[in-house]
Amino acid sequence: MRRGVRAWVSKAEADYRVAVRESRVRLRRSHDAVCFHCQQAVEKYLKAVLANASVRIPRTHNLVLIWSLLPPIGSVPETPFPEIARLSIAAVEYRYPGRSATARQSREAVAVMKRARQLCRKLLGLPCR
Repeated sequence: MRRGVRAWVSKAEADYRVAVRESRVRLRRSHDAVCFHCQQAVEKYLKAVLANASVRIPRTHNLVLIWSLLPPIGSVPETPFPEIARLSIAAVEYRYPGRSATARQSREAVAVMKRARQLCRKLLGLPCR
């Protein structure tokens, strides 16, 4: 693993833990926070893969754009799974008044995050626990 990649993974794991923990809250769960931290975890994991491949990391929250920069690596599909585009909006939209995530959207966000995390950890040679 290249230098700096572990820092991206560490930040991604922190967002992953927050998203999972908040998604398990029974009373007054913040669907906005779940979606936001899911998006952040995926973004940081994708950027870890870019860093490991020595690809310049863009300053963007657009997961589809980041995905498009991934180098061709064995098990990476050319196009991201469709839900990843919907997860991109969680980076900004749910942080401000006007739009709020639903329970269904937060469940979907967690599922997408877990799939992306597993793929990225595999690409980075990390255990998929």
